[in-house]
Amino acid sequence: MVGFAAETDNVAEYARQKLAAKRLDLIVANRVGVPGAGFESDDNAMTAYWPGGERDFPPAPKVRLTDGLVELIAQRLLA
Repeated sequence: MVGFAAETDNVAEYARQKLAAKRLDLIVANRVGVPGAGFESDDNAMTAYWPGGERDFPPAPKVRLTDGLVELIAQRLLA
């Protein structure tokens, strides 16, 4: 199961806490507050966390981030 969290501070710490508390397979922390990214923008920045790993997605168009996230989920399912 994949969860999502909007975080501004202590992104890794809060995301990992939610990953464990909600018993998720993967959580994606959207780094809100990054200039030019977030809710009111076509761009975003995020980091995906799973037990024992993480992957950073630097600022990019949301469509490209979605493609990268789907690819990561597929990889994790095969792992």
